[in-house]
Amino acid sequence: MLDYSYLKNARWGKGCFLEDYILLNGIVAMLKPKTILEIGTSTGLGAVVLAYAAKQWRQDCKIYTVDISQKSGRNNVRLVPGIAEYIEFVESDTNVILPKWVKEGKRFDLCFLDGDHSYRQANRDWNNLQYLTNTWILHDTTQHQGLQRLVATVRENKAFDVFQFVSAPGHRYKPGLTKEGFITGMTLVQKRSNLKILPSQAHRDDYGDLLNGHPEREVPKLPLLFP
Repeated sequence: MLDYSYLKNARWGKGCFLEDYILLNGIVAMLKPKTILEIGTSTGLGAVVLAYAAKQWRQDCKIYTVDISQKSGRNNVRLVPGIAEYIEFVESDTNVILPKWVKEGKRFDLCFLDGDHSYRQANRDWNNLQYLTNTWILHDTTQHQGLQRLVATVRENKAFDVFQFVSAPGHRYKPGLTKEGFITGMTLVQKRSNLKILPSQAHRDDYGDLLNGHPEREVPKLPLLFP
C-alpha cells in the first residue's frame, strides 16, 4: 500500500480523505484493472493512489484522469516516485471527451467518478460512462444530494449491483488534520454479468472491513474477467 508520508507536503482536496484512498487501493487490489478512467483529477491524489495501487497489483495498468485543468494534479504526481508513467492527464471537459470516446468505442475496466457533483452533470457523465465501462466507483455519495439522487436512480435499475461504503461516522482524517462530524462515502457499481465469483479468502482476510463495508449486504460478487 502507498506510503502516505510521500503526501505530507501534498495539496489535499476538500472531499477526499485518507480512508477514501485506502478504499480505492483495496478495490484496485481486488479487481486488478488494466485501464482506469478517473473523472475529476482535482489535486491528482486520487490518480496517485490509483497509480500506486496499479503499480503494486497490475504493472501494465494505465490511468486516464480527466479534468479541465491539470496543473495541481501534475504537481502532486511528482511527489511519489515511479508512478508518473502509469498516468495520462487528459485536459478536457467531460461533455466533450466522453462522447468522443463513446463514438470511438473506447473501453475502460474501471471508472472513478469524482467530477461535478450536481445531479445534472453527474447524470450526464453517468449516461456516457455506461458505454465506456462496466464497473464504477462513485465518490461523495453520502453527503452530496446530486450524487445521492444519482445512486438512487442507479439502484432502481436491475442491471446494476450497488454497494455503499460509508466512512466511520463522526470523524475524518488526513495527515495533521481531524475534522469532526464529517462523513463521506463511496459507492461501487457493477453491471450485472453471468460471470461472477466471490472474492478469495486472501482478499477476505486482507480487506475484511472493505468487503463488509455495508452490513446490510452480502460480500460483493466480483467479475472473474473484465469484458
